Amino acid sequence: MANNRDYNVVLEVDPDEGDMEFQGFATNASQTTPSGRMGTGGAKAGGTQSSTSFFGSASTLFPGAGSGPQPGVEGAAGPATSHALWHVEYYAHFFNVDTTDVLERMWQSVLPSRNFLDLVGANPDLYGPFWIATTVIFAMFVTSSLAQSIVAFLHGGQRVYDFTTLSFAVFTVYPYLALMSLGVWGATKYFGCHPSLLEIVSVYGYAFTVWIPIAIACVAPNDLVRWILTLVAFGSSAFFICRNIFHIIARSNATVHRAFILVVLGAHAALALIFKIKFFSYTILPAVEPKE
Repeated sequence: MANNRDYNVVLEVDPDEGDMEFQGFATNASQTTPSGRMGTGGAKAGGTQSSTSFFGSASTLFPGAGSGPQPGVEGAAGPATSHALWHVEYYAHFFNVDTTDVLERMWQSVLPSRNFLDLVGANPDLYGPFWIATTVIFAMFVTSSLAQSIVAFLHGGQRVYDFTTLSFAVFTVYPYLALMSLGVWGATKYFGCHPSLLEIVSVYGYAFTVWIPIAIACVAPNDLVRWILTLVAFGSSAFFICRNIFHIIARSNATVHRAFILVVLGAHAALALIFKIKFFSYTILPAVEPKE
């Protein structure tokens, strides 16, 4: 028995089982299992796993970002293309407006006769907000310097030019535009809305339009007139901003807390107050008499 090198291997096969076959296994990340356990991709049974984070996709933040002309769309010039973030072509869509578009949007921001978001449609831009904010900065600096000179001349005072006013305007207007756009976008998204960051930037950017003629009018050497003009600009731009925020909220069934609107109005009132105190208020320095 010990020298017997031949072994008989006996396999027991269940007669009820069929032949062994290769089986196909689902590779879908959201595979459902009867026990409710996680599937192969980590999605829980009976539900779907959302791949959209709080910030959403690039198309949610910036509609059409990195896309070229779309086939079948009016004005399309070729097939859709995509570009990386570091390519200039990626940002071309953000400036896809002409002078007529910008002027019409500026007009509607001051004297609205239609829904601004409907006017913008799927083509919100960064061109208008950037240049309007830049124009406001230089308008504030130039008109405040001019008004200061006029008031000093009328009262026989001494005029001293303050070029820090320009840098103050830069660090007031640009951060306000950027931070408020991000803040409103994040808040509305938190409350369950589906805003586009580029839409909100357009709203806040074009809301600065009214401050350009107001800055020119505030050259008037009368403080009461300047207060009235500042209140008019605040009311016009605040109405424009809140109106479009309500339109964004109305596109979903979300409920936004009243405090959110109060914060928006409070921040805009603070900006108007800064404009009035820093740019629309003039100090008369007494004339320096020559020493005998």
